[in-house]
Amino acid sequence: MFWYGSLSVFAGGIIYNNWSYQFFNVVFTSFPIIFYALFDKETEHSILFSSPSSYEPGLKNAYFGTGIFWLWIIEAAL
Repeated sequence: MFWYGSLSVFAGGIIYNNWSYQFFNVVFTSFPIIFYALFDKETEHSILFSSPSSYEPGLKNAYFGTGIFWLWIIEAAL
């Protein structure tokens, strides 16, 4: 973008067309959600009741806790 601006003498022209912005938004925001919604499936209740170890990561805050929260905040800031 910087080199394009310097070559066009910072005239304010856009390097990308509007459709490319929309394509980016569709591909990287809606497709992952649609993909997840189509292929997500629930686990049977009988399997969950027979294996309580499925709940262990949640009880130990393995996927979300204070430390992991701040790691995500730092990554977002970077």
